[in-house]
Amino acid sequence: MKRLKELYAQLSQIGGQRIILLLGGAGLCLILLSTVLPERDEKVKEYPAEQTLSQTDADYGAQLEAQLGVILAKLSGVGRAEVMITLEDTGTQIYAEEIAEELGEQRHRTENSYVLLGGGSDQSALLESVKQPQVSGVVILCEGGDSSIVREQVIRAASVACSVPTTQIFVGTLTD
Repeated sequence: MKRLKELYAQLSQIGGQRIILLLGGAGLCLILLSTVLPERDEKVKEYPAEQTLSQTDADYGAQLEAQLGVILAKLSGVGRAEVMITLEDTGTQIYAEEIAEELGEQRHRTENSYVLLGGGSDQSALLESVKQPQVSGVVILCEGGDSSIVREQVIRAASVACSVPTTQIFVGTLTD
């Protein structure tokens, strides 16, 4: 505070009031100019959520198939394996919500609304989490599929890896 008083005293000795008035006028001109100039289009960093999610869903099934095929081929007696996985759905997208509650003596009101990002027409809901699609069935063809012991091992491995019941898994013999 003491420094401000010293600065003010120095400015008033050298005609500081004029300088202060000029700076204030320049500030007002800049404010007025900013309302006249067109706004700069500053966008929030965009992530094309729909494209990314659908691409991820398609890749998710292919990735599961490839990983399961590699693991199964390492089991004793399986040999080469080809895997097909059927997905039950396309996954679930969960968006962030704001919950406003109003409590009264006789009333209880709850209002839910999505958290929005961006401004104007570029608003989009905040994606909180994505649940991967559920596997509904697995078909495995392998060179050792004619052996009941190998078939049992393959069914157990696929059941654990894909979190599906053994009744949803088919194992057959791979022929060339």
